[in-house]
Amino acid sequence: MLVFDIETTGLNPLKNSITVVAVCDTETNSETIYNFARDGCSRAEEFLCSLDVANVIACFNGVKFDLPFVIAFFGVAESRYRHWFCKVFDYYEYCRLLFDCPCSLNRLLCSNGYQVKTSCGGQAVTMAQNKQWRELEDYCMADTTKTRDLCVAVSVVLPLQKRNMTIKCTHLWSPSGMHSLDLVPHTPTQILS
Repeated sequence: MLVFDIETTGLNPLKNSITVVAVCDTETNSETIYNFARDGCSRAEEFLCSLDVANVIACFNGVKFDLPFVIAFFGVAESRYRHWFCKVFDYYEYCRLLFDCPCSLNRLLCSNGYQVKTSCGGQAVTMAQNKQWRELEDYCMADTTKTRDLCVAVSVVLPLQKRNMTIKCTHLWSPSGMHSLDLVPHTPTQILS
């Protein structure tokens, strides 16, 4: 499984740029940082190939944010990116599509006993503007490893605040990279407001 997160200069993939990409590969147990704002795009193909060959692409809000940015920023052809969406595991999208109830990464982390994020997207934009590359890279990798930890967990509690309930989600990974969900009601210990 390849887990990734991006940082950008704004919210519009047609007007803004990718600054940093962090990647965790659970097959090789490796972590990679790409700083496209500082270093240019010489390693872009390396990153794009990692998406091509991954059996599962895991991200948080990657379907609606990260992948569209990657496609626009690097000018990826539809024939290349189309299959990326067929192998995405994205808790944000699962909550949104299955329960009409998206949740933030912080709420998901907190509901499952993990430390919350260390910053936010707006602060990441400021870090890039100030050329605080180390801080930006660390923040992006921290979000990526948190997402990875959630994705490899045997079960995860989905905090569905809009529905005032939680669902325990057990997911199973197969060698082919396919995944399935077993959803059962869960008694919450804490729901964030």
